[in-house]
Amino acid sequence: IVPGFIFLTVSNFWVQLLLIVGIAVGVLQFAFMGHDAGHKAIFKSDRWNNFFGHIFFELFGGVGYNYWVARHKEHHAKPNHEDEDTDMIFVQSEGMMARKKGLGLFLARRQHWLYFPALSMYALVFQVKSTVHNLRLKNSFDKWAELVLLMSHLAVFWVLPFFFMAWWKALLFVPLLRMLEG
Repeated sequence: IVPGFIFLTVSNFWVQLLLIVGIAVGVLQFAFMGHDAGHKAIFKSDRWNNFFGHIFFELFGGVGYNYWVARHKEHHAKPNHEDEDTDMIFVQSEGMMARKKGLGLFLARRQHWLYFPALSMYALVFQVKSTVHNLRLKNSFDKWAELVLLMSHLAVFWVLPFFFMAWWKALLFVPLLRMLEG
């Protein structure tokens, strides 16, 4: 949070560039706390873990907590099982490679070159998928509270930079922050 406030008051481009790294680290720290809240590991109360899980993931990370919890439960149900673990995005065996065809095979053969670019897009993919997941939920307080927090994140991390920075700096800041978060 502190790098974010300093970021808004400093106009030197190079200092702002360094502060983006601090902001990304801060966002990731909140994501780790959201992970712990998803595992009910912060408070004894499920209600408090869920409350702070929503704050950490949605407000700071831009990822829907409900989507993350559902996806993470799928991961824990089949960790590192080929074709069943939702977190296995790279080919990790000859068997997985043999099942790839077309563009998937082309990309899998080059995954060692694509590792960091693909990982840098992971945060953005999570944000989009969790927002779509939220929009498909039935109307409830939880859905709308999550949507308000996701839109608040959008306003702070995607729109606000254009009010406080030159347009070209904001165009650099927004994708760079997403890439560093990935």
